[in-house]
Amino acid sequence: MKNPTNDKKGSKLKIGFDGVGRPVVEPPPMDASPIYAGLRTNVPKKLMAYHRRPFVTDDPASDFPPAHKVSSYLLEAARGLDSVIQFNSQVLPVAHLPPHTDGGVLPHRKGRRRWLVDVVSRSSAEPAHHQQTTRRVSCNFVFVASGHYSVPYIPFIPSLWTWPKEMVHSCVYMCPSDTIFHEKTVAVIGIGPSGYDIVRELAMLREQEAATRGVVSRKKLYSVASHPATMGWDFNDPAAPSWAKLITTVPRFESVQGGLIRLVDGRTLEDVDVLCFATGYLYTFPFCNPADEPWSAHPLTRPPPTPPTSSSPPDLPSPAAGAASLDDFLGGFRVHHLDQTQMFYYPDPSLAFLVTQQPSDPISPGRVSSQGHCGQMVRPQAVRA
Repeated sequence: MKNPTNDKKGSKLKIGFDGVGRPVVEPPPMDASPIYAGLRTNVPKKLMAYHRRPFVTDDPASDFPPAHKVSSYLLEAARGLDSVIQFNSQVLPVAHLPPHTDGGVLPHRKGRRRWLVDVVSRSSAEPAHHQQTTRRVSCNFVFVASGHYSVPYIPFIPSLWTWPKEMVHSCVYMCPSDTIFHEKTVAVIGIGPSGYDIVRELAMLREQEAATRGVVSRKKLYSVASHPATMGWDFNDPAAPSWAKLITTVPRFESVQGGLIRLVDGRTLEDVDVLCFATGYLYTFPFCNPADEPWSAHPLTRPPPTPPTSSSPPDLPSPAAGAASLDDFLGGFRVHHLDQTQMFYYPDPSLAFLVTQQPSDPISPGRVSSQGHCGQMVRPQAVRA
């Protein structure tokens, strides 16, 4: 667990490709929070509040507080629990000890399974390679609440590896004035909560700058999606705000050929400077070694499907160095081998995964659904689609 901060200064992603052209982000940006400056919750604060701890904000009329208010609420709720929270720590591989295994490591208790968890503490002021003493914790139960907002997912697009310009994931986005986006033609791929927010904020800033300077930028904004936004405004709606007129909606990419993008409807784009993938994240559990039991027999994740291709693409940027295998590094779209509640690991229910449920429909202001609230409670509106 890291001390809750949101410093993205200097955050960079290095994107490589595996042997069949699947994008791989290396290394996973573990220190970069996916929370951006303009982020607000998409779940009403009353539904996020802990029992007997109301969520009070400065603006009682605002049911959807900004991220910093949520952070303040969580820190206040955790007050008094500091002694059992270990910040700036990394969990190393979790070892599973079946019931018949004793070996003198742990006192044997009939019918109980055991887990060993190695934790490395690091000073926030020290570089990552300055490791301190590893502490081993033995326990009867393990609850995994690590979320899945650290390993970005970028979909396979034929010949994407030939793209010669900037290519980023939405996890590095902080605000519309970021240098990587400012005064550039940007294509935002994906129209989930993050994709919508990013292209909206970029458009609003450009409208404001045009009004201030009296000059409209020639740089364009593209929203790339197979359907209109399911939250907020449809950018093509005549009744949409004026900033929406600065956004050009286009369908999905069919392929990339150098600096030329071919769309599925046959049109092409040649003026794009930056590709920003707001396409979500993969579940990954690096502390559960897939070569060890029970993960080897009952894996938690499966890699994204291999893209259809007749031969290995030539001259691909190399994937992550040092990964045990590329599929292990990639992670997967969901957590496998859980029970019907999507919480308990079926082979051994003493391992549980919290808030892995994915809301199927984002909640917009004025519309409340009971779906997926527990998934938003720990990290409200951190869903990056």
